[in-house]
Amino acid sequence: MTTVRAARSRPVIAMLTDFGYRDHYVGTMKGVIASIAPEARIIDITHGIAPQSIMAGAIALGECWRYFPRRTVFLAVVDPGVGTARLPIAVETRAGARFVAPDNGLVWPAVEQAGLKRAVELRSPRFRLPKVSSTFHGRDIFAPAAAHLWRGAPLGAMGPALDAIERIAIPQPASSGRRLVGSVI
Repeated sequence: MTTVRAARSRPVIAMLTDFGYRDHYVGTMKGVIASIAPEARIIDITHGIAPQSIMAGAIALGECWRYFPRRTVFLAVVDPGVGTARLPIAVETRAGARFVAPDNGLVWPAVEQAGLKRAVELRSPRFRLPKVSSTFHGRDIFAPAAAHLWRGAPLGAMGPALDAIERIAIPQPASSGRRLVGSVI
């Protein structure tokens, strides 16, 4: 009975990407997680986000995070800026949810709802793969960081603290006289 309770109290890793379902990228990331945290339960939110649509990923994550167990590690990768100066980050929230993602606004709506507690840049070589490519940070940086967080690694050990993370504003409809003005996303 104790084992069942302990298993239920373990967090999960929830994945969201724009990688699609037809190639090896998601499976490769899951392999990295399984190599570091073989007991981790992984839940696929979706891998069908429109390619490079940070806004669509942000909306999906903002809509679903609260329905997961408290200490879930959300591994979110929609990253048109891979290989650029954008930072890889990990975030802890007041609600207990944790997010691992590129710092491009993808996690902002969810983090804003959950309450930003602290954020770090994923810089420590201890929590990434030994060789980091310029094109697959999902495999080399984000998946290892998520697995180590799941195993209990302290957020602060993963890299330097950040004062802020990138924000994204989801356009809201507004009325103007007798007109309703909005954006099709």
